[in-house]
Amino acid sequence: MTGKVEDRTNRQLILLRWVAILSVTATVLVSSALGVVSESAWLWAVVAVLAGINLVLPVLVGRPAVARHGPRLVVVQLAFDVLALNLLVHFAGGIENPFAFFYVFLALIAGMACSRSAAWALAAGAFVLFSGTVVLEHAGWVPRHPLNLHAAFQPSRSQHGGPYMLGFLVVLGSILFGVVAYATSTMARLRETARAERALRERLDQQERLALVGEVVAGVVHELSTPLNGLRNSFRALRRDPAGFLKRGDILDLMEDALERMTAMSRRLLMFSREPRIEPKPLSINDVVERALEHLRGRIESSGAAVERRLGAVPSVLADEVALGEVVTNLVTNALDAVRGGGRVVVETSTRGSAAEVRVADTGPGIPAAVRARLFQPFHSTKPLGRGTGLGLAISKRLVDAHAGTIEVESREGSGTVVVVRLPLARRAAA
Repeated sequence: MTGKVEDRTNRQLILLRWVAILSVTATVLVSSALGVVSESAWLWAVVAVLAGINLVLPVLVGRPAVARHGPRLVVVQLAFDVLALNLLVHFAGGIENPFAFFYVFLALIAGMACSRSAAWALAAGAFVLFSGTVVLEHAGWVPRHPLNLHAAFQPSRSQHGGPYMLGFLVVLGSILFGVVAYATSTMARLRETARAERALRERLDQQERLALVGEVVAGVVHELSTPLNGLRNSFRALRRDPAGFLKRGDILDLMEDALERMTAMSRRLLMFSREPRIEPKPLSINDVVERALEHLRGRIESSGAAVERRLGAVPSVLADEVALGEVVTNLVTNALDAVRGGGRVVVETSTRGSAAEVRVADTGPGIPAAVRARLFQPFHSTKPLGRGTGLGLAISKRLVDAHAGTIEVESREGSGTVVVVRLPLARRAAA
C-alpha cells in the first residue's frame, strides 16, 4: 500500500510541474512583451530543462526498479524543483521577484509528501541556496538580473541594502520553517490517526469473524438438536420394546426424517463453508427454472400454493447449471413456505440491459424492515422453528456473487416479497 501511495505522489508531482511550466512560460512571455525581463534566454533554458526532465520522469516512475525507491524519488524531484526555482528567481530579479515565496509552496509539499527529516532538509537547503544567492548578488560576486520595473515601483538602493536583505531573509525563513513544522506535525498526526483506524478496523473485523463463528456454531447446534433428540427418543423406545418398535411406522418415519434433515444440514454447511466452485457455460435460464420447478413439484402440490410461470425470451447466460439451479430452488422454496396454506408464487424471467433477471414473488406476509437487514446472514431465518436452516439465502448470495451477479430482496410487511437475481448475459448473446 505504501508503494502505491508513493507512486501516486510522484505522478502528482509530475502533473504539478507541468502546471508550473505552463505558468512560468506564460509569465516569461508576458514579462518579455512588457519589457520587465530583459534577458529571457536563461529563463527559457531553465523551462526547457524542466520540460525535458518532466518528459522522462513518467517513464522512470513506471519502471519497477525505480518504483522500489519511491520515497527517494519524491525527495529528488522536490530538490530538483528547489534548484529550478532558485535559478528562475535569480535570472528574474532575485530578491525583487515576488515569486521567491514559492519556496513556501515547495516546503508545504515537502512536509506533506516526505518524512520529517527529508522535509526539514529540503527546507533548509532551499533557504541556504536562496540566501547564498542573494548574498553573492549583493556582494557583486554573482551578476544580478534586475527587473525593469517602472520608476514609480522601482525600490530605492537603500531598500536593497543590507537591512532590507536581512529582513527579507528573516521573514522568508520564518515562514518557510513555520510551514514545514506545521505540515510535518499535521501529517504525523494524520498518519497516526490512520494507523489507529486500521488497527481498530482489524480488531472489528476479527470480532465480526468470531461473532460469525459463534453464530454458525449456535445455528448448527440449534438445527441438529431437534433431529438428534428425535433419534435419541426413538432409540430409547427401541431399547424398551424391541419387538413392538418395528411395528411403529411413525417412529421409523421420524427417524428417517431426522436423518434426512441432518444430511441436508451437513450438505448446506459444506456449501456455505467452501468457496463456490462453478463451471460456467452458456445456458438457458428458462430451462434452469423449469427443472427447478419440476424438482419441487411434490412440494408445490403439498403447499396448496398456485405457482405461475412468466418466462420471457431471455438470451443465454454464462453460469453453472447446478449452482443456478440451487439458487432458484432456494428462492422458490422460501416463497412456498411464505404462502403455506394458500397463496400465489410467480416465477418470472426477463432481460434488463446486459443482464438476465429472475424474479420470484410471493403473496406472503412480507418481511419487516428490521429483519431484511439480516436476511443474507447465515442461520437467520424468518420461518418457524424446524421449518428452515437459515442457510438458503446465505448460500444463494454466495453463488450469485460467484457469477458476478446481484441478488436483492424487495418486501414490505403485509405486502409480500420479491427476490430479484440478476446475472450477466453471455458475451455472444449480449453482443
